[in-house]
Amino acid sequence: MNQIKKVIVIGAGASGIAAATRLYERGIRNILVLEAENRIGGRVHTVDLPSGGLVEYGAQFIHGQKKNVVHELASALNLVGTNDCAFVENCVFIKTSADMVDREIGDKLLELFYGITSKIDVSEVKSHTSTADYFIPRLEEGFDELHLDQKYSDVKKEFIDWCHQMMNSIDGSESWFDSSISTLDEYWECEGNQLIMWKTGYKTLFSLLTAKSQEIANGKFLDENVITNKPVRKISLNDDLVRVECEDGDSYLANHVILTVSLGVLREKYQEMFDGISLPEKKILALNNFGFSTVNKIFIKYPHRCLPKDINCLCLLWSEQDKEEYAKQGLEWLTDVFSFHRTQHADDVLCGWIVGPSSRKMEELSEEEIKVHVTTLLRKLLGAHFEIVDAEYCLRSTWSSNKHFRGVYSYRTPASEELGITSDFLSSPLTNKNDIPVILFAGEATHPHYYSTVHGAVETGWREADRILSSNEV
Repeated sequence: MNQIKKVIVIGAGASGIAAATRLYERGIRNILVLEAENRIGGRVHTVDLPSGGLVEYGAQFIHGQKKNVVHELASALNLVGTNDCAFVENCVFIKTSADMVDREIGDKLLELFYGITSKIDVSEVKSHTSTADYFIPRLEEGFDELHLDQKYSDVKKEFIDWCHQMMNSIDGSESWFDSSISTLDEYWECEGNQLIMWKTGYKTLFSLLTAKSQEIANGKFLDENVITNKPVRKISLNDDLVRVECEDGDSYLANHVILTVSLGVLREKYQEMFDGISLPEKKILALNNFGFSTVNKIFIKYPHRCLPKDINCLCLLWSEQDKEEYAKQGLEWLTDVFSFHRTQHADDVLCGWIVGPSSRKMEELSEEEIKVHVTTLLRKLLGAHFEIVDAEYCLRSTWSSNKHFRGVYSYRTPASEELGITSDFLSSPLTNKNDIPVILFAGEATHPHYYSTVHGAVETGWREADRILSSNEV
């Protein structure tokens, strides 16, 4: 047993590091951060490629500019890109029959989709309305109003399926029938560009968050206050102290603990993690009814850029026939790869996005298997248009199977709406007999308005640090 810590922070992601550095900068130096992974960052995971360049396994975009704390930190030092809308520009739709959709038509389809997403009026939506219930009739009506040529008659369902996959990637949802549109007014979108990228990768955020603490500690803040490869097994109360037991048997005592693990981990582990502590019923309701699923990325490295420079993105329109054929081959997971994008920091790497249950199936395969199947798919789609050579290697994220995450980001569901669940159910701290917060909760899922975002995660870390700083005990 080590000395009693003033504060232990569990998790060194955006919220955990934000909380720890806030406390350190405000004078609480006796802190400890316990991180289960072998790195800091959490669901921010910038990976340097062996061939040069970098990719983002996790968070990729700064969503908005005004009142976005992450953008404020990055833009002050000129660390954000200037042409980030390219991610959704120069996109082409291609049918899995390998027929390219005319660009003019593709642009109209994208305008239809983004037009609906940008004009959602929650006041006109009935309670407990799913994203699917809202989008499907509007997409059908909008598609019919385009009066497309007869050769595109079969594109309607394929396009709506693509929109389903796209919304799953935006919401982080299992299905668009599982996410709520009628609670969208709870989510606040920061004004400005929603797809801002870092010049040097999202990992740069942690250099900014820790800069002042590192200066105070003569460059030793991370070395002296953060322990990686240290998963926590149990949290219990010991009189007025909190006891934290790690999987390796080490134990620590603290006056306060800030828990920043993902909603997915907390949902899976809370019954065994909280030893002798009964969580409030409201907190358990939130854990079990807020949504939390998986979006993954597949990175394929080719000897050279395999798409022409005027194409940044391929949007895949899967036919029912091809879905059935791939399912017969045991490749059903591949039909939920819905787009390929150029990679900002590596032009010779394609990034495929995959959602839903198929995303978890993909995690079970080897990177070599994925490389072969994705390249075969690209040859089928693009072989008549461009040369697709053998890929050099494949990398992919595995957010669901990683027991330290169990998914990507939270969303609101029709069930959580019906039960009247709010973020306060998650964020409310556990207090001692003197009403002093002893176990506190941070992380994107606990933010009332910026859930699912990194800036939301940072704000919740600061919030819980401030809660400790303002408590009578400190």
